[in-house]
Amino acid sequence: MRLYQDQESTDLRDVLALQASDEELNDMPVSLAGTFTRGQAFLLDNQVYKGRLGYQVVQVFDDVSSGLTVLINLGWVLGSIDRAFIPEIKEISGQVSFKGKIRIVEQSILLANQALSKETWPQRIQSIEIQKISALLNRPLVPFMVYVNNDDRLGYEKDWIPVVMPPEKHRAYAVQWFVLAFVWLALMLSAAYSRAKVDQ
Repeated sequence: MRLYQDQESTDLRDVLALQASDEELNDMPVSLAGTFTRGQAFLLDNQVYKGRLGYQVVQVFDDVSSGLTVLINLGWVLGSIDRAFIPEIKEISGQVSFKGKIRIVEQSILLANQALSKETWPQRIQSIEIQKISALLNRPLVPFMVYVNNDDRLGYEKDWIPVVMPPEKHRAYAVQWFVLAFVWLALMLSAAYSRAKVDQ
């Protein structure tokens, strides 16, 4: 279903009011205007782009039109095999406007508990944990992330691919509808048989 994905970009507050499923929200276009929190950036580790290892840069953004705070994925930067190396992150100052796509954050399996610190910026992280980041910053965050559009000059290297429903989910839906159809058919046959017995 691509009802929301195909529409014009919308406001964050309107998105939250939709009561849409995760599948419907993925890739929904949004327009944002506001400011990035200075000095606070997260580097999502182990991100491969064109065969090179690096990070995705995620920053906190205050959207003035909705009054909400959201995590913004600004794209990919090159890393290093030297774990002491931290890439330089450009400060984005002043009010900016841009468009992006909503992405529901998939929970990944962590080998160890992820400890966040207010002392180290930019902060290297293994996974996006919105609740933990919200607690660290002591600010409520919307329950999804926004990826800046590929053609926008804001940010870094970007080559986002639309979220596609995996074959397993397609099969699950097909099985679900088959079972429902089978149950409906069994009920109809049972009702017809009962009616025939009454008419005799």
